[in-house]
Amino acid sequence: MAGTYGLMRFFKNASNELSMVSASINAVNADDAHSAFMVMLSAFIDRVSLTGAVPIFIELIVVRDTTTEVQSMYFVSPPRPTVIGNGAETLHLELAPVYALYREAQNSSSPYYRVLCLFKIMEGLLGSLRTELRKRAKHAGKELVTPKALVPEHADFPKGLRSYVGKPIKDLFDNFLQKQFRDAMAHFNLKGRNPLNVSDQTHWKRFIEVAFVADLCARVLINQHEQMLTILKTTATLPGSPER
Repeated sequence: MAGTYGLMRFFKNASNELSMVSASINAVNADDAHSAFMVMLSAFIDRVSLTGAVPIFIELIVVRDTTTEVQSMYFVSPPRPTVIGNGAETLHLELAPVYALYREAQNSSSPYYRVLCLFKIMEGLLGSLRTELRKRAKHAGKELVTPKALVPEHADFPKGLRSYVGKPIKDLFDNFLQKQFRDAMAHFNLKGRNPLNVSDQTHWKRFIEVAFVADLCARVLINQHEQMLTILKTTATLPGSPER
């Protein structure tokens, strides 16, 4: 099949399924070759997905320099290793929708959908859920001190977004996530803005970085909200505390 940058060759496996695509592309480096290849491939498989009403996944892309024989591999890495404690856990039923939405984000391989899920979590924890918690505290005769929620440091924090580290999460949410990324995903075409092509590798890479930062911030907000719920429930049950 002829594409924008050359000829694409499609191969089937023993089950007669499309399993591999290759192309020879003139480029100055592996990243440029990768981008050019994806422009061709995504346009085709996006159309096939529509025509066949089927999902299509790309597991691995290998760029081989025919001059140096150096190979570059592009793939979606597995989740980072983590340790889950085996101690007692307090389940706050009020946060069940938040927990569910966070798992939905983790289960998705799409950085666009992950950003949307994490955005809604942050929106709730910075807005309606925090307002409701303060109302409950006031009704119980208690004053909750909301800790500062700051963008956390991380060894893998994207270089282009490091200026936000240590700044209020609310500022990042209002001035960055909401204005630049939430609007881009929530509306196919805003006035004066071209539609977002979700197959474009430039957008894909950018949203991966944003999804990672949003994940870090959402976890900070969830943890703080859980702490405040624990404090409220503990103090509300002390002798002499007003009944709710």
